[in-house]
Amino acid sequence: MIPFQLLVIPVFLILKWGHLINTYWALILPTAANGFGIFLLRQYFLTIPVEEELRNLEQHLLTVNDIAKFLLHRHYCY
Repeated sequence: MIPFQLLVIPVFLILKWGHLINTYWALILPTAANGFGIFLLRQYFLTIPVEEELRNLEQHLLTVNDIAKFLLHRHYCY
């Protein structure tokens, strides 16, 4: 583990480069991107049923296909 004090300035510079200073993301991203945050996210993702995950994926794919059809139809109308 790297002490937090060594990471303060590099994390600040990264957040400043990404224009995330004074946002909620500046509080969320540094803690979610460390090893413990990744472990917690993995444990949460393992609790999601596979059927629900597949249903959400199918809904998303239908939305992407509908957008593609709309754009193609719009292109041929002109």
